[in-house]
Amino acid sequence: MQQPTGLFEYLGAAFKTPLRQIMIYAYILAIVLTIGIVYSAVRFFTGGAEDQLFWGILMLAFITMQVATKLWIWMESNRVSMLAAIAESKQSN
Repeated sequence: MQQPTGLFEYLGAAFKTPLRQIMIYAYILAIVLTIGIVYSAVRFFTGGAEDQLFWGILMLAFITMQVATKLWIWMESNRVSMLAAIAESKQSN
């Protein structure tokens, strides 16, 4: 397996593993969380003072979940890249 050379190839390589379904769910979750962040931010800035605490905390919770999801995606992509590099190294020896 050849090493990915660009960002899209690096991220796309993780879709060629047995965890393909989980990667799809993770990307869908990241999109849903992005929508949640935008919605709660709009509600925070346009709502009344009594609702700002709720929407602000909800927005921070969405941001935290978004960071965790994207971190998992990057770690999985890195794992696939490292396994490909190890396999390539073993083949060259």
